[in-house]
Amino acid sequence: MTAAVRARLYLNSVAFILGFSLIFIGMGLSASLLSQLIRSYQFLVQKISGLLIIFFGLHMMGFIKWDFLYREQKFNLQPKGSSPWSAFLIGVAFSAGWTPCVGPILSSILLYASTAEKAGTGAILLTAYSLGLAVPFFLTTVFISWFLQSWSRFSRYLGRINAVSGALLVLMGILVYTNYFSRLSGLLNWGF
Repeated sequence: MTAAVRARLYLNSVAFILGFSLIFIGMGLSASLLSQLIRSYQFLVQKISGLLIIFFGLHMMGFIKWDFLYREQKFNLQPKGSSPWSAFLIGVAFSAGWTPCVGPILSSILLYASTAEKAGTGAILLTAYSLGLAVPFFLTTVFISWFLQSWSRFSRYLGRINAVSGALLVLMGILVYTNYFSRLSGLLNWGF
């Protein structure tokens, strides 16, 4: 791969990441702002959010299988050539349509953001979430040749990764439901 092709690939990768990050961070900010509007129902929202997070965790672990959670919305984007702008738009579409893979965790973060006391909490949480998606995407771009050769070895572990992720969501749901998540984050605050 020539240096010019590699540079274009990196630029398009960053544009794609910015596209999905913009949507995810906007969703987090919206969830936090919405929570400010329904502050008087905070106790009920916290309980429902905890139960839904537990549900999503059980879904990821394979204990609950509902077809609607596996649906995805696809857009038929056929950009002419590869430009940063088209990569950005594909990133935006990705964030809106790739819900089977990101849905349970994204929903759990949004539910937690809706119970947060500060309006910016959702934006901060979804920025971290976007970074968590961005780093593997960008590393895949950097190591694309190696990645294509090695994917089949890693794909066999996806079931275990889903099970562990689901168990962590169940734990988080219990912590949110019992309000221990807020207490734990208060202990870890250390004056920031």
